[in-house]
Amino acid sequence: MRNLIVYFMMSLSVGGLVGCQTNTSFNSVEVIGDVGDQIKEARVKSGISKQELATDLGLSLANIEIIESGKAVPTRDVIFKIQDRLHCEIILD
Repeated sequence: MRNLIVYFMMSLSVGGLVGCQTNTSFNSVEVIGDVGDQIKEARVKSGISKQELATDLGLSLANIEIIESGKAVPTRDVIFKIQDRLHCEIILD
């Protein structure tokens, strides 16, 4: 079964995920969770709150929480911004 990634490019004004991909297949949950874990670990090591990261990236707090929980993976553009802000490398498998 192929993994199906759905892009959500909804407006923040309607509370949607901006620049995120949501996993709709159980086969790739570990990969998505791993990206979220990497981001959370880098954020915590940097001493930055979820709200501060969200504000710096122009995302909502809900976006950051969903990304870190592994329910969504940010697009490459958002990953680049996270890497720049947290001075880290996010490894995508």
